[in-house]
Amino acid sequence: MTYNRREQGSVHIVIIICLVLGLVTALGWIYWQNFILKEDKTSSVPVGKTDSNTNEESSAVKPAYDGLRTTSKSGAFSIKIPNGWTMLNDTATDYMTSGPSIDKLVYDAKMAPTITTAEVGGWGGPAETFMIRVSDNVSADWGELESTKFTLDDGTVAERFHTLTKKGTDSQVYGVYSDDYSQYQYVIKKPSTTVVASFASYAQTNFDLKLIENVVSSIQIAT
Repeated sequence: MTYNRREQGSVHIVIIICLVLGLVTALGWIYWQNFILKEDKTSSVPVGKTDSNTNEESSAVKPAYDGLRTTSKSGAFSIKIPNGWTMLNDTATDYMTSGPSIDKLVYDAKMAPTITTAEVGGWGGPAETFMIRVSDNVSADWGELESTKFTLDDGTVAERFHTLTKKGTDSQVYGVYSDDYSQYQYVIKKPSTTVVASFASYAQTNFDLKLIENVVSSIQIAT
């Protein structure tokens, strides 16, 4: 009788060992399927190669903005006007301008730019505006300032000037400035033509200087 009990105990131990081994085997198989095999598939692309879709996306050059390239009345230069903007192609001089206010310079990818033709009148004092014009030289006031380099999309290196008139400054002519007033000027020189892009705005106005400089970068002077 004692021998039978020992024999039954040994059978129980063998069964338990088999169950443990089966459980370990099952867990090992699950780990291999979910981690080792998956990792091998992920790293199966050879070093130095990428998926064709990923490669196409990375190699595509995306434009800074959607817009329409427009040439000035004389044909001296052209710019790419962003969607949503309203610009004026002046008939009297070689100006392209936003008019007496920059509230028309709001980017809207879904709306084609509006380009009108008319004669530009006088500004009558400090104005918020963006304009591009043909000019023989830079005014003495700007020429005395230090400039920084500004590179256009076609590789042309221009000069970039910036002035800031603080709020409360008396202009002596147009009165006291109601807010900080920034003026930017970009001078693009070619052997035959000099084009000047100007942008001016009060600090309280919500404008996108980066977009405006993208537009300036798009300037192309006719050769």
